[in-house]
Order: sequence, then structure tokens, then C-alpha cells
Amino acid sequence: MEKTSSGVTRLGEAGIILRTVKSFIQSLPAATLVYGEDLLICCCNPAFTALYGFSDEELRGKHLGTVFSEDQLRSQVPLALESARSSGSWVGTGLRNRRNGEELMASIAVHRVCFAAGSPGLFVDSSSDNSAQVVQRRRSDLLDAVMAQISDHVVAFDTNGIIVYANRAVVNALGRSEGELLGRHVTEVLGPINNSEGEFTNIVDLVCTGGDWSGNVMLPCFERSMPKLHVKATVLPSLEGLPGTIVALGFEIVPESMFRSLAPEGSSKLGEIFEFSPDGVALLTVTGKIVHTNEAFRSLVGLGEAMLEGMSELDLSPQRWHEEIRSQQSRLLARGNTSFEREYRRSDGKVVPVFTTLCLIRDEAGEVRNIGLLARDITEIKESESQLKEMANTDSLTGCFNRRHFFELGGREFFRAEKGSHTLCCLMFDLDHFKQVNDTYGHEAGDDVLVGIAGLAGKSLRASDLLGRLGGEEFCILLPKTTLPGAIHVANRIRHRVQETAFSTCAGPVKITVSVGVSILDGESHKELKDLIRDADAALFEAKRQGRNRVAAAGDGKVGVVGVL
Repeated sequence: MEKTSSGVTRLGEAGIILRTVKSFIQSLPAATLVYGEDLLICCCNPAFTALYGFSDEELRGKHLGTVFSEDQLRSQVPLALESARSSGSWVGTGLRNRRNGEELMASIAVHRVCFAAGSPGLFVDSSSDNSAQVVQRRRSDLLDAVMAQISDHVVAFDTNGIIVYANRAVVNALGRSEGELLGRHVTEVLGPINNSEGEFTNIVDLVCTGGDWSGNVMLPCFERSMPKLHVKATVLPSLEGLPGTIVALGFEIVPESMFRSLAPEGSSKLGEIFEFSPDGVALLTVTGKIVHTNEAFRSLVGLGEAMLEGMSELDLSPQRWHEEIRSQQSRLLARGNTSFEREYRRSDGKVVPVFTTLCLIRDEAGEVRNIGLLARDITEIKESESQLKEMANTDSLTGCFNRRHFFELGGREFFRAEKGSHTLCCLMFDLDHFKQVNDTYGHEAGDDVLVGIAGLAGKSLRASDLLGRLGGEEFCILLPKTTLPGAIHVANRIRHRVQETAFSTCAGPVKITVSVGVSILDGESHKELKDLIRDADAALFEAKRQGRNRVAAAGDGKVGVVGVL
């Protein structure tokens, strides 16, 4: 690959260029379309399909007018292509058509690639939904707010391992500015991260697969000050065309050397590192009875030293933790150390989440003389984890379940309905002429309408029902143990309430309507949740085709309108 004097990229011979471009665009996070000088589409990537609804197969060979507005074809496209021919690229904004007929205002970048022989080239056209970028920025602001509450080490990186955020604790520990960390790979900064589950890529896979992960890791860059961290990682799912983010919270596991220096006989020789540690530290007998504690430990459990002496961890913990504590004590004797999360019950009855580290303390002959216990109050971290989990599972604008979590919960509900032989109905609805709201009142007002409709729909449902925002102005509802007439009733109730409501927005009251498609689980044609949603989507399309502000239902292989004005 080489760059010409005009800035146009040359990719080699005609026989390989299209395959090269096709392969390259598959992993791009932006919605990408490739077309030739004749304006016929060559291919698109999965991000384009997710954003606009068109598959690669149905676009291949079609004219650009399939996804561009007529105004763009007359004015903007010639300008963009001429600029791409002369300088190699063009950047701007414009309307794009979605497969469902809606128009989307997008940020667009067009690059031209050509053959070495100088024959006609290809245009690589990348775009992203402006509203998705706004939501991404809002999510970043929320992430900053959550991270600001945490005093421990926090690093956020995308699914490729590139750092996008590092808090003050990490900056201070590494001795580098935030600017020096952002944009670099995690292992480039922290060294080869390893734990019992394998290297960094294995940990990322575990987080992305399960949604979150926790474990202890060794970081070479912290070898002196912090040889071991307990890390909890949560994945925030991607938006349309945007990569996801993994947030890792790490806090220090106090090294065993703190306890090895303690005199087994007790309090008079514990030293400053014990007495003035900000975390709770206790010295126990081999049988687990408390010998001595520092002020932080006494404050943590709300008891004085005299009362604590002779107590055990079982005495400080709620009953539900006793079996786990006994299991960890066995592990301690076998391995020499152990760390785990659990809870203490304070003297005032309040339950405090703690992270405890226990290690055996041996004398010069190697005999076990005592047990060292460190307890850290992780209330702050648990609250932040809860906020991060909520961010990972909910749509940051409307508070509904996001697409990933909706399909996760919906898949379980689908399985229960199949195995339990009970009914399950699906509602798909979106806003009629929503683009006109954005064009007339602005995108912020449009967001206010989406929030209002999500709240109204949520109030129309039972606690067992699931409401998710699948993207843009499209919502999906699952109604367990509901008949088709019952689901149609719910759909019409939501439709009527939306129609009768003037939604409060930053630009004043706004009225709008919705169209709804309904389907019911059919064991013959619905093998997966996506099949049930597919039929509800087909019914939604019919409701819109019949004039909008309607409810249409799919059943017995037929689709028909069942609710109108």
C-alpha cells in the first residue's frame, strides 16, 4: 500500500483490491459502505448492517440511492466524490436512509482507494449516528462521575485493550500523566498481566463473555509498591458502531510481609505499620481467636479491643457467611494465604462489605504461630460496582434494558416459556415520524420524548414484563404468561396513552404517536427469541404501512391490523 502525491491510496492490482477492502472494513467500528465510480455498492460491514438494517447481500450491486437521500445524490455526493478524488478524503454530515424507511442524520467520511494502474477506484464511506455519539459522550460523563467516587486504582479500556481512562490513583502509582496513558495498550503500560485464568487476552474474553470478572493479578510495574491487586472488571456494552468499554477496579492486597514482621506474643511490638494502617488489621491465634487489633479494625466492626479479644470471624459475620469462612480457613491452612469478599455485622447492626486477606505467620523454625488478618471496607467499591453494572445493563438515556441485557434476560424468559409450556408475547414499537421531532425541535427535545415514552410504557407493564430499547426510537417488550388478546390490549393501552400525552421537553410540549407490532410464541416457527421478535417486527412494519398509530398482530402465519384510531 502506498500514498500518491494527491493523497489517494493505491492498493495494488485490480484482482486483489476489492478483497483487501472487504477484509479491512469488517472490523471497523464505524458503519462502512464501499462503492465504485459508477455509484454501485460493492459491500458493507456488520456495523453498517447494525446501524441501517441493510445486509451486505441485499445491497451488493444496488445503486447508492438505496441508502442516500435524493438531495444528497444531487448535491452532496458529487461534492464529496470530487473532493475524495482530488485530496483522498471528504468529511461532512448528511441524511442516510434506514431499511425501515426512517432517515438518520449521520457524520460521514469518504476515502478513495485506487488501483496501481490508475483504473477507476473505490470509495470507502464511513458514517456514525450523531445521536449515538451524544449518548456515548453522556455515558463517558457518567463514567467519570462514578470513577470520581473511587479512591482505588481504576483503568478503563476498549475491547482491544486500548486505555481510554485512568484515574488519579493509577496516574500517581505509575508516575505518568493521564495523557501518556491514554491511547496505549494496557500491557504496554502495566506489563504482562497474568493470573490463574491466563494472560490479559483471556481475562478480556472472560469479561466480554460473562459481563464481569474478578480475580487477583500480578502487575510487574507495581512490583515494589503493589505486588498483588484484587481486580474487578465490568464491561459496558457497545453502542451502534462504537466499541465497548471495560472498566477494571483494582485495590491492593496487603503483602504478607506486613504480618511476618509482627511479634507473635502480641500488642507491645506490633509497630507503626500495624497500628496506623488505614485498613483493619488483626492478629489471630492458630485457632482463629482474635489476639490484637488496630484502631481501623475496631472502628470497622464498632467494638472495643476488650470485647474483640477472644472472638472469631464467625462471631463478626452474618450466619450466611459461616460456611464460606470455614471453607476459606481450610484453604488458608493448605495454601498459607487466602483472600475473599464477605461481610461483617457491626455492633450497631449495620452490615459492611469487606475484602479480607488472611495469611499464616511462622516462626524461624517454620512453625505456624499466628494468623494475620487484614479487612478493607469496600462499601464505596460495591456502590460503584452497582452503578457500573447498571450502566452495563441499561440504556443510559431512557433507563430501559439495553439491547444486550434485554436479549440476555429475554432468552431466559423464552427458555422458561418453552419448557414450562406457558405463553409469551412480544411487542415491538417505535415512534411515528420521529425524525420530524428531531428536525423541528432538536435532538435534545427528541431525547426528552424518548425518555417520556419509556417511562410511560414502563408504567403500563407488570414487574415480570421486560422493556428494552433496541436502538434509536425502537423498543421491545416481552410479556410472560400473556395471551395474544391480552398483549393486544397492552399494546393499545400504550398506544392510546402516548397519543393522549403531550411530552414535556426542553423545547416545550411535544405530541407524537407510536405503531406497535405483536406476536405470540409458537413452538413450530419460533426456535429462538429472535424468531419471536422477527414476527413482532413484521407486524410493526404492517402497522406503519397501514398508516401508523396502529397495532398489528402476527399469528398463524398472518399479519393484520387489530387496533386503530
